[in-house]
Order: sequence, then structure tokens, then C-alpha cells
Amino acid sequence: MADVFQKASGLVVWLGQEDDFTADALAVIQKVSAIPESDWPLVPYTSFYEPGSAQHGHKPDLTFHNWLGFITLINRSRFRRAWVVQEIALSSSPVVVCGTKAFPWEKLSKTLSVFKATKWYHHLHTEKMKHVRELQRHPGVYKRVLQSKLSVGISPLFLNETRVAISTSLGSEDKVEVQRLPLTMLLGLADPNMAPFRTNPNALMPNYNLTGQQVYLETAKALLTSTRNLSLLSHVEDVSIRRTLGLPSWVLDYSVSIDLYPLRYRGPGLWRASGNLPWQMSAVTISSGLLDMQGSRLGHKSCRMNRAIRLLPGPVL
Repeated sequence: MADVFQKASGLVVWLGQEDDFTADALAVIQKVSAIPESDWPLVPYTSFYEPGSAQHGHKPDLTFHNWLGFITLINRSRFRRAWVVQEIALSSSPVVVCGTKAFPWEKLSKTLSVFKATKWYHHLHTEKMKHVRELQRHPGVYKRVLQSKLSVGISPLFLNETRVAISTSLGSEDKVEVQRLPLTMLLGLADPNMAPFRTNPNALMPNYNLTGQQVYLETAKALLTSTRNLSLLSHVEDVSIRRTLGLPSWVLDYSVSIDLYPLRYRGPGLWRASGNLPWQMSAVTISSGLLDMQGSRLGHKSCRMNRAIRLLPGPVL
């Protein structure tokens, strides 16, 4: 897909129709993207809530309503799919279209770069902004938005970077977000008619309050309980390159590449440690991170076999 975007003469990213928040969002994009890169280090972190603390010209003249409009734009369902396709930035001239409004992808990319440099993305969260006195008194069209839990987050900030650049440019405080990122992005591409969503539509939902370890554990639980077989365990990985600490041995670390083929693709044989016995799931133990297994202990079988061999008449080769 990256090659297609790179060779295309142009690219249009459709976000859907305009709404009551679009004008505010575009105001943020226009003004923030106009800040010279040399001024980014001069914008104080606290100036988001204290406009007077910023030097003249370094902070854009924007209202809290403008910021809320940008938050709602970034959280559009169509826009979330754009984060999955980070190679869009490789196109020569991508354009974002929202109803009758259009703006260059470059402006959005630069806006997000400013947020990354100033760390203002920490402030762009409705859970924080709902405590602003001005918004409490005059919420306007954002009354319901302030009651939701929307944020800009880390993922959009790497819109114009490759996946390799993501892993090298993050600080320690953002490592957890990177662990969540692969699965969060894949949720936007998942088929709702397939497992685990076929039987439980809410089996996997983006939750930025969970750690990377919890996200991987919940994913493994959802896949195992929906399929009710242990085929997921045939996906093997090199445990020496694990990055996420504290994962149970049966949970994959999705923050690293799984280079080895699953066992079922390595030959015509079937791998069935339990023979033909069906796996019986225990909802209690799996919720606590423990996976109940049924089968025969290999050590026990080895002892029985050695004992039987010793009882055989004649020499043993």
C-alpha cells in the first residue's frame, strides 16, 4: 500500500460531512500549523490553559471551543482508520476533505507535530477540559462532548512518520501507548462479522486506561473464549525479544514481530497435545491470567514409557 500511495499523483482522504464542530477544528489546524518551527520550543507547556504566560506571537489565538472541535474531528470513525494507513504521508499531495471543506494533509501533519513538540496532547482530553471554568459556564454545542471521554492521544501524532520512526522517537512515558497502538489500529480493520465480534460485539474495545500488558491479555482472552480452541497457542515467538514485561507465557507480545510460522503451517501433521479432547475453558482462572490446560503431562508419559521399556525382555537398543 505504501508503494501505491508513493506513486499516486494525488490522494483524497474523505472524513464525512461537516458538523457543528468542523469550523472550530479547522481554525485550530489553520492557526497551529502557521506557527514557525523555530518557535515551537518557545511555547510553554502551561500556556494552553494560561494564555498570558506565552510570549507574544508564540501561542495561537484559539478558544477552548476551538480545541474541543479539533478533538471531535480527530475522533471521527473515518479518521481513526486514517491512523492505520500511516503511509498516506508518502503521497505527493494528500488532501483531507470534510463536507465542503478541504485542507492539505501537510497542515494537519504540522499541527500534530506542534502538539508533539509542546506536549499539548496531554491537555487535549475532555476529562481535563471539562473542569475549565469557561466551558462549565458556556459549553455551547460541546455540552455532550464534554461528558464523553475523548482525547487526541499519541497515535495521531505519528501520522506522518513510518512505523520504524515511531519506535525510535518515543520517550519512556509514551512506551505504553506504543504497546497498545498495533491492536488499537487493527480494531479499525477488524471484520465485525467474525470472531470474537460475531458472538460478542464488545469483546474488544479501545481503552486507553489499560496498560499494554492488560490490552494483550484481554485480546488473548477474547480470541480464546470466542473460538474455544487453543489454536492461538500455535503462534510462537522468540521470548528473548519480548518488550512487554509481566505477560503470562500463553499471551503473545504484539509489540514485537512474530517471525516464526505457526506450528500448523510447518508441515502436514496436526499438533494436538490433548489428542481429540475438547478444551474446556474456565472463565474464573482465565480472568486472573491463568490458562487451564487439559492433557497428559509429558514427564509422566516419559516415566511410564521408561518403566515399560525396562520390563521388556531382551536388550534395549
